[in-house]
Amino acid sequence: MFEVVKHFTQNNPHLTFAEIQEKFPSIFQGSIGVINRLEYVNDKYNDGKKKRHFIDESEILTSADSIKFVVSSEWGKGNIGNIVDFAERENFKFETIP
Repeated sequence: MFEVVKHFTQNNPHLTFAEIQEKFPSIFQGSIGVINRLEYVNDKYNDGKKKRHFIDESEILTSADSIKFVVSSEWGKGNIGNIVDFAERENFKFETIP
């Protein structure tokens, strides 16, 4: 799901964080949300708990208004369809990697 959000933001570099959040509403994922500000994630999980987001340096995204944000890594059969539906509406193509 990280790749879907990354691809979308790369194709829409003019969007602010709020505009990206509108495209990926929290309801798509559930309790954590699809995207969160990096600062929020670092603060929320500063006690060492699993951050539940893609947080490697190469996975931190930045919006047009310079907000660093990360994508939830909490996906499964109950919520993945929301992102697949979004990607199909955006005409993204999926490839199966052997």
